[in-house]
Amino acid sequence: MILELYLGSRSEVPDGLRKLLLFEKQREVESYCRNFVLRQTALTSLISNAPRFGLQHFRQHREFRPEHLTPTQADLLSIRASVEPNAPYPKKILRKFVQVFKERKHVSAHLFASEVHWHLFYLTFQDLEEFDNHWEHGPHVHFVNFLWPSIDLEAVWKSFESRNSQHPGVHIRWLSTSKEFDQCST
Repeated sequence: MILELYLGSRSEVPDGLRKLLLFEKQREVESYCRNFVLRQTALTSLISNAPRFGLQHFRQHREFRPEHLTPTQADLLSIRASVEPNAPYPKKILRKFVQVFKERKHVSAHLFASEVHWHLFYLTFQDLEEFDNHWEHGPHVHFVNFLWPSIDLEAVWKSFESRNSQHPGVHIRWLSTSKEFDQCST
């Protein structure tokens, strides 16, 4: 109820996102998220205005790169040497660089917390891909909050230090800023 007093009277955060943060039952969140689309600008607005709503914003951004793809000193020397006339082309290291972008994992987590409630949005770069992600409906973020009884917030937050963190929660369709502007121009 305290959160409702804060969120209910402000217009800086869009109504749809405000509604998501005010549900009192897990099944209401799950049902709502089946059709909800989170716009990047809405999440940005919540980040910017969190203190106005009695929420603190915490964030983590982590990148995990496979160790075997880290360039060696020899790799870097082969790149430097390749700028010389008639030098061999460093195919191996360039393939390694391309592979880094395929295998790395970037995780971003945004936590909004008050003394009573908490809400967590998290995503990977792969989650935001139009076609190459694990969810059938395309670009998305993950959401979980205090309504999930089996979730320990401290454990979830700490788990983002690991490449393979996975949590219960729901998927929310994601609309990036560039897609928002595309929709406005048509």
